[in-house]
Amino acid sequence: DYNVSINGEIYLPEIGLFSVKGLTTMEIKTLLQEKYKDYLINPIIEVWVSGYRPLNIYISGEVNRPGLYQLKYGPNNEEREFYKTQTNFNSLIDNQNSKSNLSSQTKPRLFDALQQVDGLTNKADLSNIQVTRKNSIPLGGGTVKANINLLKLLKNGDQSQNITLFDGDFIFIPASQNVMLDQIVDINRTNLNPRLIQVFVTGNVPRPGSTTL
Repeated sequence: DYNVSINGEIYLPEIGLFSVKGLTTMEIKTLLQEKYKDYLINPIIEVWVSGYRPLNIYISGEVNRPGLYQLKYGPNNEEREFYKTQTNFNSLIDNQNSKSNLSSQTKPRLFDALQQVDGLTNKADLSNIQVTRKNSIPLGGGTVKANINLLKLLKNGDQSQNITLFDGDFIFIPASQNVMLDQIVDINRTNLNPRLIQVFVTGNVPRPGSTTL
């Protein structure tokens, strides 16, 4: 196991510091095979993730608590069993290295992130959620944007709209020009919004103050 530093580097035998920042595991594998040709005859190198760090994402727009959030990877035994049957190599990893839990961790998704913001406002337009992501270096760097229609998930169970999130993603929930009553009903029927809300009652009432509904 090689830990990735805060600068996105790992320290490897013979070649020393090697930057993996912004690279996929396949890209890292290809680069290492070239570098190790100076030290090994026909090097055979495999690269996998033995553990994920939490994702840092920022959520803004029509949400009750905009801000920076951390999402963690979680265990999934069914997913682990699926990956273990794919290749002998993965089975070998699981047998020899208990830390290699790539196949046992579910990836945070858009719906998971929106559950952290204590609910959405009545103006939230879930049909046009904007996700901005850092583009990988081999693909040109910079950022890429996508518009997601989460209403398709709420109405029809379309899981393709519940995209996997990456570290550094920026999620923006725009405001709709009109309050969409059908959307409000759909949202309140799901576990996207919290079960309880806090309201403040004042005036000529026996018990003024904060109340949980």
